Amino acid sequence: MNKVFSFLFIVLLSGCGVNQPKKADSAQKLIGDAEILFNKGYYKKAAKVYKNFEIMYPSDSKVPQAMYKRGLAYFKAKNFALAAAAFEVYVENYPASEFSADAYKKIFYCFFNQINRNDRDQSVFQKALESGENYKVLGLNDPDFDKAFGSLKELLLGNYLKRIHSAFYHKPAIWPQILIAAKRVIEEDSKNPMAAEAYFRWIEFLSAQKNEKANQDAKFIFAKMKANIPSENKWIALAQKSINTIKK
Repeated sequence: MNKVFSFLFIVLLSGCGVNQPKKADSAQKLIGDAEILFNKGYYKKAAKVYKNFEIMYPSDSKVPQAMYKRGLAYFKAKNFALAAAAFEVYVENYPASEFSADAYKKIFYCFFNQINRNDRDQSVFQKALESGENYKVLGLNDPDFDKAFGSLKELLLGNYLKRIHSAFYHKPAIWPQILIAAKRVIEEDSKNPMAAEAYFRWIEFLSAQKNEKANQDAKFIFAKMKANIPSENKWIALAQKSINTIKK
């Protein structure tokens, strides 16, 4: 009877730890388990096993692969914050690895997918822009990324223009936020058609100050506007009217 009890106790004890990582597990088995989970679509579980592998076998040659796949597992699970963090550590430690280009792109999409179109907080926008620029530096032909990055810039410029409109209509021509937001639009993309209104609002703000320095600045901005925006754009004509009100 005691032998039977002892046998059952050992079986139960061993079964309790079946899903827990053990140092006795081989690196090959652990990374293999992670791959199985990943391929079956159990991304959250796979991410945990990849993380265990990185902790237990930090010097293993497959750690870069595990780190990348952990980020990819988070990404597929739509946990974009954790995915971005994993990919950022990956590219910092392995900037020239076989997966680094995709990791740079995934970092961009992590932030891009977190953007709330109605959110006034620009921090996620800025992180998406920075990560997008990091990927663009690689010089890869990637039409899908180019489309998404262009869409991001449109969203960002649109948000800045909303700020201009809000400031302008609440306190016409004297609200400094107009100038700040207009500068940001132009700094982001001076040739974008959406920047035309920013040029005009900036000129309008300056010309309303009615002092020599502001007048000269308005003329300078108008020259930049004409150099970057097509002449048929409606905001060119409106800006010209503002310039014409300045005494020579």
